[in-house]
Amino acid sequence: MKTEKIYLDNAATSFPKPEEVPKAVYDYMTKLGSNVNRGGYATAYDTETVVFECRELIGALFHAPDYKNVVFTRNITESLNVVLKGLLHSGDHVIVSSMEHNAVMRPIRQLEKKGVSFTRVQCESDGSLKPEKLLSCIRPETKAVVMTHASNVFGTMLPIQEVGAFCKENGLVFILDSAQTAGVFSDRYGENAD
Repeated sequence: MKTEKIYLDNAATSFPKPEEVPKAVYDYMTKLGSNVNRGGYATAYDTETVVFECRELIGALFHAPDYKNVVFTRNITESLNVVLKGLLHSGDHVIVSSMEHNAVMRPIRQLEKKGVSFTRVQCESDGSLKPEKLLSCIRPETKAVVMTHASNVFGTMLPIQEVGAFCKENGLVFILDSAQTAGVFSDRYGENAD
């Protein structure tokens, strides 16, 4: 009997990589290999074009209002750290769900030592979240809501459309952790995620 391996840890390491990934890396390393905006020669311009096109594609994938809003980091953990540590300051308050990954909770705990407070809104036993629970978590100093789109443990998808609308109505920044859903459920991000 032949056994076939089924790999279920894709959001963590993305293995096996789609053929396009190693091909694109190889093409860059063998055909371009230039830093963006660092040279006035053909391959430097070609590299700029590739990066520009990538920004446009990623902006479209995430429904960004402008491709200029696309910023590259090494991974979503770094992105979340940059956003959280850049946005939140002493005296600020943030709301998180009880389903958050360490990529959110570790920087939140670090920021707590610097005067940022947080409220963890409890999800239901099945992992779902009732958006109306957010209202009782708001304080005058609340600046943002940080929420995963899908739990890396349970696979539960949280109601980001409703949470995003809630944030917009209440003047809060909505920070969405899309590590588990990017490229798969991107059509559900809508216009409310910041």
